[in-house]
Amino acid sequence: MRSLKVLIRDGAFIPAIELCQKLLEHDPNNSYLWLACSEILQKLERFDDSRDSLRAAKRLNGDAVTTTDREIQLARAMKDDAAEFTALIRKGFLCDQADLKHWYWMRVSTLAWQAGEKPVALKALSEAFARYHVCEASRLEGAQAIINVPASLLVELLPFVARQLPENVFLYEALFFARMLEGQSSLAIDAFLEARRLAPKNRLSKQLLECFKREEIDWDVFETLALDYVADGTACAELIWLLVWYRQYSGRVPDAVVLLKSNVDLLRAEPLPLFMGALDFASSAGINLKQIEEEKVSPMAAFQKAVNEDRWQDAIAHTDNEDLKSFVRQALPLLDSGKARLSHPALEEEVIVSGPERPNGIVFIFTGLADALIVPINLIDVFLADLGLTAVYCRDFQRMIGCNGIKSLGNDFDETIDGFKSLIAEYGENKPVFTMGNSAGGYLAGIYGAKIGAQASLLFSPVYSVDAAELLDRFQDKRARVVIRRINKSCDLSRLRMSDALEEMGNRPVTAYVPTGNNEDARHAQGFASHANVKIHELDHFTGHATITRAAGQRGFLNVVKDAYGL
Repeated sequence: MRSLKVLIRDGAFIPAIELCQKLLEHDPNNSYLWLACSEILQKLERFDDSRDSLRAAKRLNGDAVTTTDREIQLARAMKDDAAEFTALIRKGFLCDQADLKHWYWMRVSTLAWQAGEKPVALKALSEAFARYHVCEASRLEGAQAIINVPASLLVELLPFVARQLPENVFLYEALFFARMLEGQSSLAIDAFLEARRLAPKNRLSKQLLECFKREEIDWDVFETLALDYVADGTACAELIWLLVWYRQYSGRVPDAVVLLKSNVDLLRAEPLPLFMGALDFASSAGINLKQIEEEKVSPMAAFQKAVNEDRWQDAIAHTDNEDLKSFVRQALPLLDSGKARLSHPALEEEVIVSGPERPNGIVFIFTGLADALIVPINLIDVFLADLGLTAVYCRDFQRMIGCNGIKSLGNDFDETIDGFKSLIAEYGENKPVFTMGNSAGGYLAGIYGAKIGAQASLLFSPVYSVDAAELLDRFQDKRARVVIRRINKSCDLSRLRMSDALEEMGNRPVTAYVPTGNNEDARHAQGFASHANVKIHELDHFTGHATITRAAGQRGFLNVVKDAYGL
């Protein structure tokens, strides 16, 4: 069932319905499988089949089924057919629909708005928000529904809904989200602070935060206004965390650290962070923010914090990810040998060098957009130390995936290449040069690897292109759209083609570990597979992004590195 849930969550509805039907062959009396089948078929707009599956679920266990036949009828009408939908409204379809779920009402509101039926849109929006509760699960579902509603609708109608539901916390969170998208920064902050007044311990959902990465938002104006609240002492801790998150995401890590340090008392008073890994971020900056409510710490944040403090057994206990557990267990014998070098990497540093006096080679390691390699770099460093390699960890604080260079090495792409060559001369002259990267960092490992004469490159879930049109048309990749737009406006894409870089590599090997299935990473892998010097390792039965940990779990990370670099 877990695999089925993952497929549904990722929107892979055709593989999901195929798996669901196979499971039903072995377990035809499972009402929950029939219900899942009904929901998937609805997504595929096979409404008659969906209704049949729903009826099968009801026959087996009516108490487990909350979906109604009318919801499927409404779903059919809401297939962006405004005429059919408006006809339903005028027939009084909405008059007795108290049992409809919140997201149906949200969709009703959207279609009514588009059809010019503003009173109906307002009523439907009120019905939707009346169904949201304080519980985290309800807010999570609500955030997913909100993302698909026009921000202009929410900005205009939610203030009216607020008069009816003045204590609805999620309403103000949604209003904050919509106003941010509509460029109303000052009003957005007002809504944000009202939400936190009503529920101080709530936090913005991850879906809304991820949306902020993809949309064009005037963050500079928001930051200026928000800092006024910080200066006069009226900001809540989460507002500061939001600014820290923005500064970190936009590549201004030193500024994020300064903001943390100047507001440490407030953050200690309200120690629930906004984003995953926030406590580890603070700890790496030398700031100890002790949690009052330990159960609120995310497992990944606890894992990262334990690794940063060299509490390796605690790190294993903090994660349920078996690949990550295996990664740490593989490192333990190497740690006992005393070869570990990089204990507490400083977040303020864009380039970090770690290595022995007489290295066997030098490897340039490029992080992805999250300034990470899925696993902490001090954990990666344990393995590279055992191989006697000098490691150069590279991040791009400009938030341009390194396409405009890395500032601490050079002012642009060409100067950064010269900066890399200077590091080679200083730390690894006459030694083999390698590159490694994950995700967007995998793209850089390929591009820069060709330019600095890398003997071999090792890529995990690499990106093949940063061309905006190619990403959408060829790879159906909508990730990091704000960053991609910035690159396409500011950089010479003709110098950033992976096809040219791989041709320049000649016969020097490039090894790429990629997931299987119909996802962005697998589609990018098809681009790499067309080059003779690229060896693709597909990780069977794995559809996630963390290929570095899965590859290490299947083959051992030392073996992965040795095979790729010919060591």
